[in-house]
Amino acid sequence: MSSRRLLVGFLILAILAAACTPSGDTPVTTTEPSSTTSTTITGDEDVCRSGDLPYTDSGLIAALGEDDGDATTISSIQWDPHPTCERLALSFASGSTAPAATLGPAAAFLDAPSGVIVVELPAEVDTTALADLVVEGELIDRVYIVRSETGAISVHLHPAANVDIAARAFVTEAPVSLVLDVVPGRIGTRQVTVPTSETVAITSPTEDSTTYPFVVDGYAAPGLGRVDLRLSTSSVVAAERTLSLTAYPDTWQSFSVTIDDGPSGPLELFVGTLGPEGQPDTGVTQRLELE
Repeated sequence: MSSRRLLVGFLILAILAAACTPSGDTPVTTTEPSSTTSTTITGDEDVCRSGDLPYTDSGLIAALGEDDGDATTISSIQWDPHPTCERLALSFASGSTAPAATLGPAAAFLDAPSGVIVVELPAEVDTTALADLVVEGELIDRVYIVRSETGAISVHLHPAANVDIAARAFVTEAPVSLVLDVVPGRIGTRQVTVPTSETVAITSPTEDSTTYPFVVDGYAAPGLGRVDLRLSTSSVVAAERTLSLTAYPDTWQSFSVTIDDGPSGPLELFVGTLGPEGQPDTGVTQRLELE
């Protein structure tokens, strides 16, 4: 996937007008590159501080939706910065491509080690109009639409580098949208940054120091049929794996692999693709101290 796919992209304007804007008088600026969608709405009202919903900095943020819903497609993502927070709204379409009226069972979580917010969507939501979004806000950096190995779709919000966050989530109606409000966390000293590239992002391990066995979790770019994983010292490859992927064309793809054993001391973990000579090509590299 080229870097252009990680540009702030296009929004479906018919749905945008109803998706959680503070008022009908708010000025809207829209940009429309070729693949993905976003809109920045500037306003003076700090909507994320209104209401009495609590903010959460770890674990379950909210259980959302209804037993049955007509939402089947993620039609747009709207990012809305405010003075002390950032709001992200997911809009949905039904099977008839009209704006959805209801959303089935969903849930939002905040993974404390990585700081990533994960929104698990109903099984009926099985298509998406976009695969990713670069926000580069002060709190939210990137958004990925990810399929699991079974094809289930979730939305992953990556925090900005070295930022602690807390979030709340709720669903609005007429038409339905899922809203996430993100504020600075209590600590504000996060030192973890999720490694990302054009081809992969890894959400664990999150610490430089870890022990065997450890799990490498992440997601690969749309259309990628394989991911190579290599653990090496300065002079030798200690472990190497190749993961076959479904190569979903419309979303990123989750993967997980366990490294059971290997040498101790300083090592480099590479996850991505290898070039013709077997050397790391595109991907991410993380330095680890193995005990």
